[in-house]
Amino acid sequence: MSRRYLVVYTDRDEASINLYRALEEVMYSLEANIDIEYLKIDDHPIYADHVDEVIGVRPSLVIFLSRHSAKSDTPTISAHTPGNPGDQNPYGGLPRSLPMASPCFIGGFIRRAYQNVAVSGIDYVVTLEVTHHGPTELSAPAVFVEIGPKQRNWNDSSAAYVVAKSLVETLESLDDQTCIRAVGFGGPHYAPIFTSMILKSNYGFGHIISKYVLESCDEDIIEMAVERNGGVDVAVVNWKGLKGGIRQCVYSKLQEMGLETIRV
Repeated sequence: MSRRYLVVYTDRDEASINLYRALEEVMYSLEANIDIEYLKIDDHPIYADHVDEVIGVRPSLVIFLSRHSAKSDTPTISAHTPGNPGDQNPYGGLPRSLPMASPCFIGGFIRRAYQNVAVSGIDYVVTLEVTHHGPTELSAPAVFVEIGPKQRNWNDSSAAYVVAKSLVETLESLDDQTCIRAVGFGGPHYAPIFTSMILKSNYGFGHIISKYVLESCDEDIIEMAVERNGGVDVAVVNWKGLKGGIRQCVYSKLQEMGLETIRV
């Protein structure tokens, strides 16, 4: 069965509308044979629970185009799965709730974006982010693709074109059978170790539960991350990115679940 993708954007977000326009341009210029439906919404994508129900047919993947914001001035292209693994939901969705992830898309996109940034000559860092913010209430797998962190980056047409080209190339070559589907635990928000694993091999990460969430060994969240990862070939624990007692508990729980588990 052919795949159908839902791309969600809003003109209330400068990066979102910029990415949408770039994506339309790339789809036309590359004559891409991809079944994409675009959906413009009035609010920011982080509040778009149940948005995948609007088109009547469950999409293979929901792709949210969004700005990336941070205190840092480092120009950044990022991708991550939405979700609230903690007890709070200040930025959309429900607490302690995770949508389904798409690890192979994320892995493919990060690799393509890294390559295309190098070729284009734009000065951007390409990185994973850990699972955070809404929406959480979706029936289809979901991913955020972002540029930032400042207004000049949100409106950077060259960066938007690189992101759009990387997105289209990823969808054209997406093959779940050749991706090592990983779920990650520990480490900081930008997950540099997991990003490096993607760039050096064929890993794709779905949910990544950061050290800030795993301040205790929350077995329910560990189980949820595995179940909502879109398949798991291996669980990866950032060993130094978790406190001693917690990392051993996480590792033991993953092994108890019968998962191949590696420490990095």
